[in-house]
Amino acid sequence: MNLEKLRNLVEQQYKQQHPKRDDWADWLYENHVLWVANKTEEYCDRFGTYKNIAVAAALVHDIADSIMQREEAGHEQKSLEIGRDLCSQAGYSTEDITAIIDDIALKHSCHDGVVPESEEGKLMVAADAASHYMTDFYFHAFRNGSGFGDYEWMLEWARKKIERDYAQKIFHDDIRKELKPYYDSWQKVLGFTDFD
Repeated sequence: MNLEKLRNLVEQQYKQQHPKRDDWADWLYENHVLWVANKTEEYCDRFGTYKNIAVAAALVHDIADSIMQREEAGHEQKSLEIGRDLCSQAGYSTEDITAIIDDIALKHSCHDGVVPESEEGKLMVAADAASHYMTDFYFHAFRNGSGFGDYEWMLEWARKKIERDYAQKIFHDDIRKELKPYYDSWQKVLGFTDFD
């Protein structure tokens, strides 16, 4: 099956231990990439959508972390390039690769209102948002993301990311409702709102 082959290729990509990989690439693979893939599958099952495409996009959405630093120029483009190549190696059709890469992976950050068109893409980006709230993603970002900027820069980055995830990456009311307590908690933990 294409998806299982892609899972293996993605694992190989991260496990190659490229010397210039992102400082927290190992953590990201185990605790973000695989987590998002699993949550995407869960959401697709729940909403009755075709999960193969969505889970594939989850597996490759930030795959350039395996060979370069996140803040390095060209990271997003390299992720799309590697993702396209791995999907091709896994046997996905041109049409499927277009859906995986050009609709979902390319638009997964939902910057400037650019969002995936497909239901599968919307569920994958919701899973990506959920991962930022439901794991210790921000603790690892602050610990390992020093290349981004100083503490104040990181705090502002986190504030914007928390807000964008909640406002722009969750398209289903019941998912939004489930994630609201996590959203509120991160607002408090990072000092954006007061504890009650």
